[in-house]
Amino acid sequence: MGTTRRITIAAVTTAIVLGSIAAVAGPASAAQATTCTTYGVVGLDSDHSETTQIPKTSSSYNCTLQYGVSNSGVRSLQMALNQCYRSYWGTIAEDGVFGLDTYNFLRVVQTQIGVSSDGVYGPVTRSHMYWFASNLNCYPVSAYVGF
Repeated sequence: MGTTRRITIAAVTTAIVLGSIAAVAGPASAAQATTCTTYGVVGLDSDHSETTQIPKTSSSYNCTLQYGVSNSGVRSLQMALNQCYRSYWGTIAEDGVFGLDTYNFLRVVQTQIGVSSDGVYGPVTRSHMYWFASNLNCYPVSAYVGF
């Protein structure tokens, strides 16, 4: 058997084995976080004199938003994008619909803040973003009570 044929057989065998493992394990996205369905109001201090809205589920901020989702969590993300990052994109509608404009704006912001620019909002993006407070300034999420 020639060297080229042995290398080809080895490559095909490896691909089959790796494909089988991937089929059993499933894609990395199989363990997706829950979709954010609303927002939580969090304050810069314990008396919540200055607040912001951050997407969440009914019980957790560890959630995702992506293209096609429509809810108040998306609207809070759009507000933060418009108020804290308008210099990168301009503004988008704050309509609660995660459409193409929100997707593209989020990808630009993700690139600017140094996270994967996949257009999906999740815990990593949240932790690197700035959020618009009621005092008309933007702060990192770590500045808010509870983060």
